[in-house]
Amino acid sequence: MKGTELIHDSKTDKFIVQGNFLDIDKANQDGLTFSRTTMEWLVNDERFQDCLARRVFPAYIEHPQENIVGFKGTEAGVLIKGEIVGNEFVGAIELLDTDEGKFIRDLYEHGVQIGVSIRADGCTDTGTIPGKTTGAIQFYGFDFVAEPAFKYAVPQRLVASRRQFITNSKLRLSDGADYLAQKRRKALGDLLYNKYL
Repeated sequence: MKGTELIHDSKTDKFIVQGNFLDIDKANQDGLTFSRTTMEWLVNDERFQDCLARRVFPAYIEHPQENIVGFKGTEAGVLIKGEIVGNEFVGAIELLDTDEGKFIRDLYEHGVQIGVSIRADGCTDTGTIPGKTTGAIQFYGFDFVAEPAFKYAVPQRLVASRRQFITNSKLRLSDGADYLAQKRRKALGDLLYNKYL
Protein backbone atom coordinates (compact mmCIF):
# COMPACT_ATOMS: atom_id res chain seq x y z
CA MET A 1 0.00 0.00 0.00
CA LYS A 2 1.38 3.42 -0.94
CA GLY A 3 -0.06 6.72 0.12
CA THR A 4 -3.28 7.46 1.92
CA GLU A 5 -6.90 7.40 0.85
CA LEU A 6 -10.21 8.74 2.11
CA ILE A 7 -12.92 6.14 2.66
CA HIS A 8 -16.49 6.46 3.88
CA ASP A 9 -17.61 3.88 6.45
CA SER A 10 -21.28 3.37 5.63
CA LYS A 11 -21.91 1.59 8.96
CA THR A 12 -20.78 4.55 11.08
CA ASP A 13 -21.20 7.30 8.45
CA LYS A 14 -17.64 8.38 9.30
CA PHE A 15 -14.86 9.43 6.94
CA ILE A 16 -11.49 7.78 7.52
CA VAL A 17 -8.05 8.57 6.10
CA GLN A 18 -6.05 5.37 5.96
CA GLY A 19 -2.93 3.96 4.40
CA ASN A 20 0.84 3.82 4.70
CA PHE A 21 1.89 6.44 7.25
CA LEU A 22 5.62 5.64 7.05
CA ASP A 23 8.12 3.15 5.66
CA ILE A 24 10.18 1.22 8.21
CA ASP A 25 13.98 1.01 7.82
CA LYS A 26 13.90 3.33 4.80
CA ALA A 27 15.25 6.87 4.82
CA ASN A 28 12.73 9.61 4.13
CA GLN A 29 13.47 12.71 2.03
CA ASP A 30 15.21 14.36 5.02
CA GLY A 31 17.46 11.36 5.62
CA LEU A 32 15.56 10.21 8.72
CA THR A 33 14.96 6.47 9.09
CA PHE A 34 12.50 4.94 11.54
CA SER A 35 13.99 1.60 12.60
CA ARG A 36 12.00 -1.59 12.95
CA THR A 37 13.17 -1.76 16.58
CA THR A 38 11.62 1.64 17.26
CA MET A 39 8.34 0.94 15.50
CA GLU A 40 7.96 -2.53 17.05
CA TRP A 41 8.59 -0.98 20.46
CA LEU A 42 5.91 1.62 19.74
CA VAL A 43 3.14 -0.77 18.67
CA ASN A 44 3.87 -3.00 21.69
CA ASP A 45 4.03 -0.09 24.15
CA GLU A 46 1.26 -0.21 26.77
CA ARG A 47 0.79 3.57 26.70
CA PHE A 48 0.44 3.57 22.90
CA GLN A 49 -2.13 0.77 22.97
CA ASP A 50 -4.10 2.43 25.78
CA CYS A 51 -4.22 5.83 24.05
CA LEU A 52 -5.09 4.20 20.72
CA ALA A 53 -7.94 2.22 22.32
CA ARG A 54 -9.27 5.37 24.03
CA ARG A 55 -8.93 7.34 20.75
CA VAL A 56 -6.94 10.16 22.35
CA PHE A 57 -4.16 10.66 19.77
CA PRO A 58 -5.37 13.86 18.05
CA ALA A 59 -4.59 14.65 14.41
CA TYR A 60 -4.17 18.33 13.55
CA ILE A 61 -3.68 20.31 10.35
CA GLU A 62 0.09 20.91 10.21
CA HIS A 63 1.88 20.48 13.55
CA PRO A 64 0.83 22.25 16.74
CA GLN A 65 3.54 24.32 18.42
CA GLU A 66 3.91 22.03 21.42
CA ASN A 67 4.06 18.27 21.60
CA ILE A 68 1.42 16.89 23.94
CA VAL A 69 -1.25 14.24 23.83
CA GLY A 70 -4.25 16.46 24.44
CA PHE A 71 -7.09 18.32 22.86
CA LYS A 72 -7.02 21.95 21.71
CA GLY A 73 -10.38 22.33 20.00
CA THR A 74 -8.62 22.39 16.62
CA GLU A 75 -8.50 18.66 15.89
CA ALA A 76 -9.16 17.39 12.39
CA GLY A 77 -9.35 13.75 13.49
CA VAL A 78 -8.24 11.04 15.88
CA LEU A 79 -5.91 8.10 15.29
CA ILE A 80 -7.93 4.86 15.42
CA LYS A 81 -5.42 2.39 13.98
CA GLY A 82 -1.66 1.95 13.97
CA GLU A 83 0.10 -1.28 13.13
CA ILE A 84 3.06 -2.75 11.29
CA VAL A 85 2.28 -4.49 8.01
CA GLY A 86 5.43 -5.80 6.35
CA ASN A 87 7.82 -2.83 6.13
CA GLU A 88 5.09 -0.19 6.57
CA PHE A 89 3.42 1.49 9.51
CA VAL A 90 -0.22 1.46 8.47
CA GLY A 91 -2.61 3.82 10.17
CA ALA A 92 -6.11 5.22 10.08
CA ILE A 93 -7.42 8.60 11.21
CA GLU A 94 -11.14 9.12 11.68
CA LEU A 95 -12.08 12.63 10.65
CA LEU A 96 -14.08 14.64 13.15
CA ASP A 97 -17.13 16.73 12.32
CA THR A 98 -15.13 19.90 12.97
CA ASP A 99 -14.19 22.68 10.59
CA GLU A 100 -10.71 21.14 10.38
CA GLY A 101 -12.05 17.63 9.75
CA LYS A 102 -14.40 18.89 7.05
CA PHE A 103 -11.53 20.82 5.46
CA ILE A 104 -9.34 17.69 5.26
CA ARG A 105 -12.25 15.71 3.78
CA ASP A 106 -12.86 18.43 1.21
CA LEU A 107 -9.18 18.44 0.19
CA TYR A 108 -9.21 14.67 -0.38
CA GLU A 109 -12.46 14.88 -2.33
CA HIS A 110 -10.84 17.48 -4.60
CA GLY A 111 -7.84 15.25 -5.27
CA VAL A 112 -5.37 17.09 -3.01
CA GLN A 113 -2.61 14.66 -1.99
CA ILE A 114 -2.18 15.40 1.69
CA GLY A 115 0.72 14.00 3.68
CA VAL A 116 0.60 12.49 7.15
CA SER A 117 3.46 13.41 9.47
CA ILE A 118 4.49 11.89 12.80
CA ARG A 119 4.99 13.90 15.99
CA ALA A 120 7.41 12.25 18.43
CA ASP A 121 10.53 12.74 20.54
CA GLY A 122 13.44 10.34 20.17
CA CYS A 123 17.09 9.64 19.37
CA THR A 124 19.00 8.82 16.23
CA ASP A 125 22.22 6.83 15.97
CA THR A 126 24.03 9.92 14.66
CA GLY A 127 22.45 12.43 17.06
CA THR A 128 21.11 14.29 14.04
CA ILE A 129 19.93 13.64 10.50
CA PRO A 130 20.72 11.78 8.36
CA GLY A 131 20.24 9.15 11.02
CA LYS A 132 18.25 6.15 12.15
CA THR A 133 16.06 6.06 15.25
CA THR A 134 17.32 4.04 18.17
CA GLY A 135 15.13 2.62 20.89
CA ALA A 136 11.92 4.07 22.23
CA ILE A 137 10.19 7.26 21.11
CA GLN A 138 7.68 9.48 22.86
CA PHE A 139 4.79 9.37 20.41
CA TYR A 140 2.18 12.14 20.17
CA GLY A 141 0.29 11.31 16.98
CA PHE A 142 0.11 11.91 13.25
CA ASP A 143 -0.93 15.20 11.66
CA PHE A 144 -2.06 16.22 8.17
CA VAL A 145 0.63 18.28 6.44
CA ALA A 146 1.22 19.80 3.03
CA GLU A 147 4.87 18.80 2.73
CA PRO A 148 5.86 15.68 4.67
CA ALA A 149 9.44 14.44 4.63
CA PHE A 150 8.18 11.03 3.49
CA LYS A 151 6.70 11.53 0.04
CA TYR A 152 3.62 9.55 1.02
CA ALA A 153 3.21 10.32 4.70
CA VAL A 154 6.19 10.69 7.05
CA PRO A 155 7.96 12.91 9.64
CA GLN A 156 9.09 16.48 9.74
CA ARG A 157 12.78 17.39 9.87
CA LEU A 158 14.47 16.67 13.20
CA VAL A 159 15.30 19.68 15.32
CA ALA A 160 17.37 19.53 18.51
CA SER A 161 15.25 19.82 21.65
CA ARG A 162 16.10 21.59 24.89
CA ARG A 163 13.37 20.07 27.02
CA GLN A 164 14.82 19.21 30.44
CA PHE A 165 13.87 15.53 30.39
CA ILE A 166 15.50 15.01 26.98
CA THR A 167 19.27 14.67 26.97
CA ASN A 168 21.51 16.41 24.44
CA SER A 169 21.58 13.26 22.32
CA LYS A 170 17.80 13.24 21.95
CA LEU A 171 15.99 15.08 19.21
CA ARG A 172 12.50 16.35 18.63
CA LEU A 173 10.87 14.97 15.51
CA SER A 174 8.93 18.17 14.79
CA ASP A 175 9.71 21.85 14.50
CA GLY A 176 8.14 22.88 17.83
CA ALA A 177 11.35 22.64 19.88
CA ASP A 178 12.95 25.77 18.42
CA TYR A 179 9.80 27.77 19.04
CA LEU A 180 9.59 26.58 22.66
CA ALA A 181 13.29 27.22 23.25
CA GLN A 182 12.90 30.80 22.02
CA LYS A 183 9.96 31.35 24.35
CA ARG A 184 11.94 30.02 27.31
CA ARG A 185 14.93 32.22 26.48
CA LYS A 186 12.75 35.28 26.45
CA ALA A 187 10.97 34.36 29.69
CA LEU A 188 14.01 33.36 31.73
CA GLY A 189 16.70 35.55 30.20
CA ASP A 190 19.82 34.27 28.44
CA LEU A 191 21.96 34.08 31.58
CA LEU A 192 19.51 31.98 33.61
CA TYR A 193 18.53 29.88 30.56
CA ASN A 194 22.13 29.01 29.66
CA LYS A 195 23.07 28.36 33.28
CA TYR A 196 20.71 25.39 33.55
CA LEU A 197 21.19 23.73 30.17
